[in-house]
Amino acid sequence: AAIALAELAIGLPAEHPRRSEVEAALVRLLGGCLRCQDALGMWHQEMADPEAWVETSGTGLILFALGVAIERGLMPGTEARAALELGLRGMLRYIAFNGSVHHTCMGCLSPGKGTPAEYLAKRHAVDDPHSFGPPVLAFTQAAQCGITHISVE
Repeated sequence: AAIALAELAIGLPAEHPRRSEVEAALVRLLGGCLRCQDALGMWHQEMADPEAWVETSGTGLILFALGVAIERGLMPGTEARAALELGLRGMLRYIAFNGSVHHTCMGCLSPGKGTPAEYLAKRHAVDDPHSFGPPVLAFTQAAQCGITHISVE
C-alpha cells in the first residue's frame, strides 16, 4: 500500500480532485508505519511484533514512500527525515559488500490463509528475486531528498 500511495502522490496531476485524499492517506499510513519502526530503523515480517524477524524488502518500500512524502512536503520537520535516515542506516546492515541483500521475505503472495502466524513461518532469504528493488528505490529516493551519505555507526 505504501508504494502504491507514493506512486499516486508522484503521478497524480496537481489539479486532480482526489490528490489531497491520496496524500492524506499516504501520511496516515506512514504515521502508522513509523510507530512500528524498530530502534535500528527497520520493520519486521509482522510489523506489530518486534520479536518477528527483520524484513528488508518491506522496509525498503516503506522508506521509499517516506522519502516521497518528505520530498513532496507532506511530512515536514525533522522527525520523518530522522526516521528515513535511521531506516537507511538499518538497511545497510543487511546489504553485504558483494551486493547481497539479506532478510528478504521470499515471494509468497499470502501463504495459506494469510494469517500473521503463516507469514512468520516463512523464513527470510538472501538475494530473493525481489530483494534488490526496494533498497534501490529507498536509496534513490533518499538522494532525491538530499541525503548523500549514510554510514553504519
